[in-house]
Amino acid sequence: PGRAAAPDDLLAALAAAEQRAGRTLRDVRAESLGYDAESVSSDGQDVRFLLARDLDAAGRVWLTETEWSQLQHLGEAVFLCIGAPGATGDARLRPLRPSARPLRAEVHDRPRRVSLQVE
Repeated sequence: PGRAAAPDDLLAALAAAEQRAGRTLRDVRAESLGYDAESVSSDGQDVRFLLARDLDAAGRVWLTETEWSQLQHLGEAVFLCIGAPGATGDARLRPLRPSARPLRAEVHDRPRRVSLQVE
């Protein structure tokens, strides 16, 4: 299975994009909440839960079981931010709202991970 972790450079690009949009991003990777960051609107009324992943060579992103559960549970409030390998800045980001576009999921063992086919 692939790596189920948010790359630092992808999260930094995401934070910069959210800041330009008037939002505040808080990195929560160390808290094991099932997502990588929270993004809050300037008025505090809109919260987004963000997972940031790079695609693997097969066009998949990898999640832990907890992240997969949160992705399903949080519905409209969750965004999967996909990194474009080799790109920088805003070109590095491709936001995807899983509730708007069903993705094919496959469970893998040893270690237990879930892959989502994006491309």
